[in-house]
Amino acid sequence: MAGYKDRLQADLDRWIDQGLVPAGNRTAILSSVADGRRVDASVALAVIGALLLGVAAIAFIAANWDVIPRLARFGLILSLFLAVIGAATWSARDGARPILTNTLLSVAALIYAGAIGLTGQIFDIAGDPQRALRSAGLAAALLAVAGRSSGAGVAALALIGLGEFAGGFETGTSRWLIFAAPVGMALAWFWNSKPLAHMAALSLIVGLLSALSFYEQTWGAAGLIAAPQVCS
Repeated sequence: MAGYKDRLQADLDRWIDQGLVPAGNRTAILSSVADGRRVDASVALAVIGALLLGVAAIAFIAANWDVIPRLARFGLILSLFLAVIGAATWSARDGARPILTNTLLSVAALIYAGAIGLTGQIFDIAGDPQRALRSAGLAAALLAVAGRSSGAGVAALALIGLGEFAGGFETGTSRWLIFAAPVGMALAWFWNSKPLAHMAALSLIVGLLSALSFYEQTWGAAGLIAAPQVCS
C-alpha cells in the first residue's frame, strides 16, 4: 500500500498538470511532509529476538525455580527488568527506533507485573491481588509516559482492568478504570495511537457498565443518582 507521501506526489503531479498548483512549489510541499515510518528487517528481527530472549529467560528460570536460592531469584527478576529498561533507553537515545523502544517498554511493563507476584512468592509475602495489579498498572503507566510508549499504555489499562475484577465490583471500590480510560484516550490522541485509543475506549465501556451494574443492583435506579456522592 502506497504511503501518504507517495499519494501526495502523484496528486501533485496531477494538480500541476491541471494548473491548480505552481510547479515551483512541488519540491517545497514534498519536503514539508515527513517520510512514512517503515519497519525494516533489522527492526523486525530485533523485536522478535527480544521477545524470544524474554521467553527463553522465563523458561530457564521456571525450569530451575525450585533450586535457585531466594536472593538469586530476586536478583534474576531485577536484572531482567533492568536489562530490558536499559535496552529501551539505548534504543530511544536518538529516536531512530521507536518501534523497538515501544516493544521493549511494553515487555518491561509486563515483567514488572510478574515481578510483583514472584517477589511475594519468593519472600512469602501475603498481598492483595487488586493492589498488586493496580501497582503494576501504575508502573506501566509511568513507563508509558516516560517513553511515550503506547504499548506500555495498553498494558497499564489491561493491568488496572484486571485489578478491578480482582477486587470485585460488588464491593463498590473498583472504579479506577473509569478514571484511567480518559487518560488513556488523551494520550492516544497526543501520540496518535490507534491501539491505545481502542484499549482506552474498551476500558471506559467496561468500567462504566460495571459501575452502573453495581449501583443498579445495590440501590436500584436511585443508586445512579447517589453514585457521584459515593465516589467522593
